[in-house]
Parts: sequence; structure tokens; C-alpha cells
Amino acid sequence: VTGFQALCLGPTAPATIGAVPAQGQVASVLQCMELLTIAAAATSTTTMQVPAGAILLSVSVRVTVVIPTAATFTVVCNGITFNTAAVSTAATSTDAGTNANVATVATYPYIGTAAGVVITPNLTPADNTGRVRITCTYLVVTPPTS
Repeated sequence: VTGFQALCLGPTAPATIGAVPAQGQVASVLQCMELLTIAAAATSTTTMQVPAGAILLSVSVRVTVVIPTAATFTVVCNGITFNTAAVSTAATSTDAGTNANVATVATYPYIGTAAGVVITPNLTPADNTGRVRITCTYLVVTPPTS
């Protein structure tokens, strides 16, 4: 089909997919990642930001170093909670971060202004030795240029 586009996970796209769009339109699935040091504070925010104009699909996390004092934490970006349950602060704890609060937000959030990820422990950590690896997966759409 002329102009049909697909996401191909492999080294080459099958010839049956169709031509590359000549008008410059692009839909990209992207990820950004940061190993965040959890501060001895009420919250910690990533320096990486999901870019403005993105549609945020998930914010997954993995605790690489135990977060002291606290038992759990939440994961928020652009005002939306992404953890599927309260995440344990124990080392190797993970969460897929796919909860887009469908009950209150009908679609995945459009990021109007670039946004960092905020980690909020249930208790303020005693020190800044905890570490959480955060991966954001998002879509960026570029409209046709002609």
C-alpha cells in the first residue's frame, strides 16, 4: 500500500511495507534514561526531561541501591502517577510504569512543556545514598513538511 508506515524491529524493513514518506512526516518511539540519586528530601526530580510535544507511554523504574528510611515511593511525570503500585525501596525492586490513570486521564498524557520525573518516597530518606534507574518511553510525531 503506497504510503503505509510501520514500526519494524529488525535490521531492514520488508519491501512490502511501502515507500518512505516523501513529505517528511515521522513517528518515533523514543526512550530516555537516568540513574537518579534520591536526595535526603521530600522529592527528587530527574535532570532528563520528556520533551514538549511527546506522548508519554511509560515511566519504568528499578532501584539499584536501597533508599534508606523510606519503604515505598511513587513515580510522577507531568502530574500523572505512573507506578502501577507503591514501589518498594529495596534494591532490585522494579515497576513497569504503565499506569496512566485511565480512570482519571482518558489518554496517555501529552507533554505540553518538557517535564522531569519526580520520585516521592513515603518518608524522607536519611541520606542521599539511594539510586533509581528511570526509563521514559514516549512517542514524538513530526507532521508532513509539504
